[in-house]
Amino acid sequence: MDRPRLQTAPVGLRRWDPDDLTPPWRAWLEDPGPLPPGVRCVGPSVYELPELFSESFLARLTAEVQQGLAESRGSEAALGPPNSMHRAGFVLAERGLGVLLDQLGEALLGPLGRRLYPQRDLGEVVAVHGFVAHYGPEGDRALDFHVDESDLTLTLCLGDVFEGSAVYFEGLRCGAHLQTPARSEECFQYTPTPGAALVHLGAHRHGVRPILAGARTSVILWARSSGPGGGIAHGRLGPCPAWCGLR
Repeated sequence: MDRPRLQTAPVGLRRWDPDDLTPPWRAWLEDPGPLPPGVRCVGPSVYELPELFSESFLARLTAEVQQGLAESRGSEAALGPPNSMHRAGFVLAERGLGVLLDQLGEALLGPLGRRLYPQRDLGEVVAVHGFVAHYGPEGDRALDFHVDESDLTLTLCLGDVFEGSAVYFEGLRCGAHLQTPARSEECFQYTPTPGAALVHLGAHRHGVRPILAGARTSVILWARSSGPGGGIAHGRLGPCPAWCGLR
């Protein structure tokens, strides 16, 4: 049987527009300096950006994500799971959003990575892989402990109502030390806030605790960078780098 025909993303989401950011963030990108008010460090090397995207962009993106989720459900789904760790969701490029992701990488993720993590020398973003993850009765319940296939990760929580589903972190590790125990000061958790973005390094070990009620949907962007501290350095075997939590 033929797979259902895919719907494509609306024209308004196919390309990046600076107006998709809130005014403080547009101003910051034009003249980088101190980060806009409201950015907070929720744990070592992890940041919440509560008002990054405009309400108009969030509304359009939410509608697009809901359509994509509808196309990903059932035995004849037009969209498959986003990766081996998630059974509910889809890859954004499969709905025609590849150009938007590339533009987001250059315009936003690159500057964010260089500003938040200057010691890592990430350089320019050369590729962005984006996908949707869905937690709830029709989705995943939790997510195992792991590191991302990225140098920098941005996770945007969309407007669902839920309980539980906190993201827990247990320290930065290089490829040689991924399985080592965490120290107490490395362990913390963060409850996603609808509309807010969370930014962390891909090498920061983390997982998602079980969702207890409701549903949570997130748009996740994995950025790969060109600098000496990029190239998914945490996956390389070799001398333990200075940024590893064991140093």
